[in-house]
Amino acid sequence: MATTMVKFEASRENRPMAVVDGKIAFPERYGKQPAIGEIWEVEVAGTNPSGKVAFLRLLKKVELVEWSWNDGMGSRSRHPACLVITAAGVVHRFTGSDIPGVVKVVKTKYEKNGKWSNSTYHCVSPQGTKTYSWSQSWEEGLYWPQASWEEAVKTVQQSAPQVDPASLEAAIREHWGKAAAKFDENRQALVAFAQVAESAPEPALDPGKIYFGFALADSMFVGDCTITRRTVPIEEVKALVAQGVESCCNPSHSATIDAMRSRFGIEVSIPETPPRVALGSGDSVVIMGVRGLPRLTDRHEYTEDEIASATFSFAMYTVA
Repeated sequence: MATTMVKFEASRENRPMAVVDGKIAFPERYGKQPAIGEIWEVEVAGTNPSGKVAFLRLLKKVELVEWSWNDGMGSRSRHPACLVITAAGVVHRFTGSDIPGVVKVVKTKYEKNGKWSNSTYHCVSPQGTKTYSWSQSWEEGLYWPQASWEEAVKTVQQSAPQVDPASLEAAIREHWGKAAAKFDENRQALVAFAQVAESAPEPALDPGKIYFGFALADSMFVGDCTITRRTVPIEEVKALVAQGVESCCNPSHSATIDAMRSRFGIEVSIPETPPRVALGSGDSVVIMGVRGLPRLTDRHEYTEDEIASATFSFAMYTVA
């Protein structure tokens, strides 16, 4: 006899009930009884005389992760997508159907609304499963606006740290061929640049003093000067901090510094007396910006979820 997974919900009489093959279903009166909200593997033991109500034999309680995804189109006709990442890091694209051993769709709610019609899929997956859902980028309409395979992996890792880069690459190649071609082209260009850089002698330049802080002020610069600004990737920030930077952070930044340490593993101290920053020719200051962290009023640190959802950026200002 075929088995299926169901989630028991409360009936009008507050009894556990489910829906199987379009029929209202209740657990058999005798034997195991589920609690409302539990998920069980069941089989249909019989029906009432009219055949409109099924009775379920409970086989095994299933410990699963519950999640949902909506396939509705957004503004500017931007479409959503969803990846399901197993505990082992294997990547699957979810489009609304069961994925054997990975996803079971337990309920689908359809909303009819013309071009905005959409379905919400309520799903269960094995423990340890993570999902990454997003929509095409606002500006370009791209599912993968990142510049490289590495950036794509880091983006997904924010929602699913266990993702296997090779599995993600395979999924992108299968479902988003143009993005894969772009990443390959950029990877080849970077390899070529690196080969040219290796063959060229590096000039001996004095990098000057490098400061690290959270804010920029006019008083940091000495006299008339020309300043260049560039965005700094996180790996370069880590390297700069490891080589040694002078912190111009103050104690009011301690919670944000802790968030940076938790998110990226970057250690920056808070000096007892903040230095007087005077940026001359060749000197630089790395400024970290963060969006999405709430204002702390009755506590002194951010939660892991708040840190994970925040957006961090780094920029270097250098005096010519």
